[in-house]
Amino acid sequence: MLTSIFDVSPLENDEDGTSIKANPDSEDETMRQPLRLSDIVFLDLEASGLGDRCFPIEIGFIRAHDLSGWSALIRPADRWRKRGTWDHRAEALHGLDRETLESDGQDVRDVARTLNDNLAGKAVFSDAVEFDSHWLGMLFEETMERPAFDLQSVDPLFRSPDLFADLPIMSQHPADTPLQKHRAKDDAMALALQFRQQIK
Repeated sequence: MLTSIFDVSPLENDEDGTSIKANPDSEDETMRQPLRLSDIVFLDLEASGLGDRCFPIEIGFIRAHDLSGWSALIRPADRWRKRGTWDHRAEALHGLDRETLESDGQDVRDVARTLNDNLAGKAVFSDAVEFDSHWLGMLFEETMERPAFDLQSVDPLFRSPDLFADLPIMSQHPADTPLQKHRAKDDAMALALQFRQQIK
């Protein structure tokens, strides 16, 4: 497994939630070995805001080789309901409200299980790794489970798009399908498409 920029496990807590510690040596480690295209996954999270007491509300990922993926709204954990902060400015961006999360969101344990089942051993990349690692840490803390994958910055990958084993690209994203900004799966798709454009 590749080393992550921000290690989401083990979790370290402070009074406001989970603190994620940076690993300054990880960026060099990330690109030392070729990556198989089928192992590259792009992940994104949306949150109730950017403050210390905000919490994750949506997560999505896209596989680089075939653009398949998954996303889920996250039903707030009890602790988030009691202590969490909801930023209406963030709601205006992602368009999700608390009522929708309660009615359509998945339990944090189911979300964590799906992530581990699909991403174990994969090279998972984010374009906002400090924030996304923090939200992942909060999510997994509620489940008492450990993540089976590392989250890494896209920066070294985009700087060196040739450092992966050659595999055919299986499918294309329909050009007439618009992507909605500030929604987790669509933001992950945008990263995947940007990466695929670089490696053509």
